[in-house]
Amino acid sequence: MDTITLTGVHANGTHGVLAFEHERPQTFVVDVTLHLDLAAAGQSDDLNDTIDYGRVAKDITAVIEGPHVDLIERLAQRIADKILADAPAVVSIDVTVHKPHAPIVVAFADVSVSISRVRATDNGRTAEEHAIHNAVVALGGKTGKFRHFRFISGLFQYYFSVSSGKFQVYFSFSREILHN
Repeated sequence: MDTITLTGVHANGTHGVLAFEHERPQTFVVDVTLHLDLAAAGQSDDLNDTIDYGRVAKDITAVIEGPHVDLIERLAQRIADKILADAPAVVSIDVTVHKPHAPIVVAFADVSVSISRVRATDNGRTAEEHAIHNAVVALGGKTGKFRHFRFISGLFQYYFSVSSGKFQVYFSFSREILHN
């Protein structure tokens, strides 16, 4: 999967648990990594085949400057939700929110929260759940001919019936099984 990364997008907001943080704006810094397919943009050289990261930066600052939240975890979630809603090509997103001036009573350089989110599909499943899973079954000699094959096939049928996603199963047989 290809990525677009924006680092150090900053704006002032009134986020935090303490009362003064609700009134006195402070700087928040955000890094995002967008995961998407950039092959078409690489071929066409057309902005319509990619994401306008200028708009993504504006979305980030709008969320930071928007309504108060107590936790930077919630701020990160709002940023992820906004970008996933506005950029349908983004399959997943990583968001880090830094609060460099957090009211901590000891010396520190930064405090941050990082989250990763995957876009849900129309039926509510994520892209990861739609992935194709590969399984290899190798049957060696002296397995009692096809008795074990039927048992293993039954296990796979049960597993597939209770699991999500698509599966490709590859069977490998020894010469002894094929010639008996």
